[in-house]
Amino acid sequence: MTNFCTRVLSFLAMTLVVGCGGGQGSSAVGVPSRELVVITSSNHSEVVSDSLNAAMLSARMGDLSGIGVLGLEVSPSMSDSLRIQSITDLADEYEPPLQAHFGPIVEHCAVGGTLTVTGDMSFPGLGPMVGDNFCMVFAGCNDGGSFLVDGMMDVSIDAFQGSIVAGILRLEVSVALTDLALIEADEITLVNGEFHSLTNSMSSPMVETRTDGGPLTISIAMRTIVLEDFSNSFAANGGVFPTAYEMDFSGAQSSSRFDGVAEYQSILSFVWFADENPYAGEMLITGAGNSTIRLIALDVEMVRLEMDYNGDGAVDETRDVTWDEAIA
Repeated sequence: MTNFCTRVLSFLAMTLVVGCGGGQGSSAVGVPSRELVVITSSNHSEVVSDSLNAAMLSARMGDLSGIGVLGLEVSPSMSDSLRIQSITDLADEYEPPLQAHFGPIVEHCAVGGTLTVTGDMSFPGLGPMVGDNFCMVFAGCNDGGSFLVDGMMDVSIDAFQGSIVAGILRLEVSVALTDLALIEADEITLVNGEFHSLTNSMSSPMVETRTDGGPLTISIAMRTIVLEDFSNSFAANGGVFPTAYEMDFSGAQSSSRFDGVAEYQSILSFVWFADENPYAGEMLITGAGNSTIRLIALDVEMVRLEMDYNGDGAVDETRDVTWDEAIA
């Protein structure tokens, strides 16, 4: 069984190293209507699935927007699918003058395609500084993982302290994804939008990230999800084996699979190890008329869905489903 977190990690390990739109996301991003979805017995599966996708994907974006830019590794599953040279290594290699614009630097991906990097660095060779900007463009890039990547990413450094070499740092960045296409077999995933994130590894081996922003649009598997006003707190503890993860989140998402907006939030933190599904955690999804879906992680295989369709506070339907069914 391909588990939920493995799919999310693989997807985002490629998406968060791409961009360039002059600091602006693609015009393809849309802001969802604030009218809440009417949760019913016929659409609750789609509301659950897209809310889970929204929560997990936005959290991992924050994690990888810092780690991917600096070329750091926290999760083994990240390094399996992402073996791209860091921006700072590129800047060191080409040694542009101080306060300089560098690039375009064209790097060949391991198997095929290219990565082109341009940017502005205050002190090349010393790592990112506040105000530095990096622009990356992928063209059919195949770095030996499961995906081909086309697309762009802008990263602006808002705050930085610590050491890249030691991997002990605190980094704040603003990220804009523009028409990023992730291609696996015949499936294409498109990502557009903007967000802000903070990565903090000053308490290594614990790495914490916080992500907020939107709108952010993800088109995947015959659906389009638009995230708005999302916020995530995500922690990875590399001091234990396998790596332990914990996440809290909130936000609003609309989907091409139902009408209206679903508001979601964690009630109890999601926790899991390495490539497994969460074994604990609770999520509340709210729709029109105080209708709700409560998702409760039972173990790494199963989750419980408790639906209150009429908003009276009583559970109208309970279903126990696998994580794969919940996220499908």
